[in-house]
Amino acid sequence: MPEISAPPKWILHLLWFFKGESCYPQIVGDLSEEFQCRTSEYGIEDARRWYRREVSRNFISLAFRWTTIAAVGVPLICVALFIRPATNPFMYFSASFARWLPIQDSMTKDLTLVILVTGLKGLAFGMICGVLLRGHERITRLVFSAFYLGFWVIWGINHSDVLAAFKLTDPATSMPLLGFVKLPFFIEPVWILAFIWLGSTWVERRHRRQNTGSHLIA
Repeated sequence: MPEISAPPKWILHLLWFFKGESCYPQIVGDLSEEFQCRTSEYGIEDARRWYRREVSRNFISLAFRWTTIAAVGVPLICVALFIRPATNPFMYFSASFARWLPIQDSMTKDLTLVILVTGLKGLAFGMICGVLLRGHERITRLVFSAFYLGFWVIWGINHSDVLAAFKLTDPATSMPLLGFVKLPFFIEPVWILAFIWLGSTWVERRHRRQNTGSHLIA
């Protein structure tokens, strides 16, 4: 199509969150088809105004469905349940695994446990939410990212002494006096978020391959 009659692509990024849903190709196709009709009938400027308005309207309509609300709520429920030691099965796994970990230094053992257990928890979050909320993987990743990055920033502000403590070392061991102790709490939000994205993206791509295969068979 001629460049001058192309719809404004930037506004279409509003629908990026819903790109994994089955309705997305139809919505984009209908908008593009109607845009061409309006371009011929009313002119390019009117068609572009209509396109921006319709994309915004579709975004609002998709964002306030029950399925989208569930896609936002389920990750928050997961975080609320698993952040409490009493309801967190990963805490029991961590305690059991610590006895078998062949590391003597307690600080190194704590850091290793945080890396292993947090990675496992992140993969579980990403994969379970991806399976339960098929087509909404991007929204769940956004919700998890907003929560954990916000938590990380707030924790870092309230514990600014951690960075300063890395400059103070124990002469006997040459290890940070305070920073190393608090390091697991500092890296945990970013580490778990990385594995959430890994698990969620794997499920999303698996769904995409399944959809592509079913279309080819049909």
